[in-house]
Amino acid sequence: MKKTLFITIGCVIVIIGIIGVSVAAMTNKQPEEMTNPDLTEDNLTENDIVEMEENLQAEVVSEPEFSIFMADPNEEITQEILYNRMLNTVDFFECVSIEYKTKTRADDIEHTESIDSDIPKHISYTTFYDETNQMEGYCDGKDMYVYYLHNKEKDYFGKPHLRTESEMELLATTPRHSINEIDGYDEWVYRNDLTNSIRSDDTIFPQGPAFLYLSDFDKWSVIGETDYLGRKCVELEGSLSDFAGTKFKSNSFYMCVDKLTGILLKLECYDEDGEIKRYTTVSKITIDHPEITDSKIEAGIEKCQALPY
Repeated sequence: MKKTLFITIGCVIVIIGIIGVSVAAMTNKQPEEMTNPDLTEDNLTENDIVEMEENLQAEVVSEPEFSIFMADPNEEITQEILYNRMLNTVDFFECVSIEYKTKTRADDIEHTESIDSDIPKHISYTTFYDETNQMEGYCDGKDMYVYYLHNKEKDYFGKPHLRTESEMELLATTPRHSINEIDGYDEWVYRNDLTNSIRSDDTIFPQGPAFLYLSDFDKWSVIGETDYLGRKCVELEGSLSDFAGTKFKSNSFYMCVDKLTGILLKLECYDEDGEIKRYTTVSKITIDHPEITDSKIEAGIEKCQALPY
């Protein structure tokens, strides 16, 4: 099994948008420095140039109006509804603060992680700690950085991902999961990570777990509902595919998923003796309280930017 199809629509759209805006500026209206007699090539100041660049950037990153989907807390959850909600959590909330522990990777080490993300503002703060690594990262609405505290290094992770009409239209007509007719492998279409939080796949935008565990509806079922961390949740259980079973040394799994958003709050993978081999366990979560989330993001960004590297 392999991941063979990725959509990087956001990057393409931004590039096309830049070209389109630039062409429009050249063909449909006169540049500001040509219509304003006080602004010429010789007397443009640095502030003038910065202001024009910011105006252009504001046009490029403008997003379509979007209102989050308000799920019905009393609706009966089917497999299809839950699967699609997990693949599209970012359409069901605006901001989130979450803390969790996870051991789902090949290194077989427990990680302690936290994410604070405000999607409309394109800002986030993420922490990741284990016995050997210490990482923190942020998106300030313009750029994304990751700081490796254990090595005293930082990496630039690019521009934030944006919501676009073109991506949503394409996703509405493109299957998220299909089987390649030539080699029989699974092909999964991933959305851009609008949480801009680097580690979202474990919990707040669990496209990976949804594809890996739930794309075959014959291998799992909804077993009920429960309350967890003050949230109404859906419980499900199932068996792993041969690929996932070998990867995680397990043959069955249990999930607890937030009913209204699709956020993954608990995952446990069991071997044939019932021992937990892989897990993700959320300990705290706050959804759509920007006064809490944004203050934590601002503090995290300030902390990172104060580091001497």
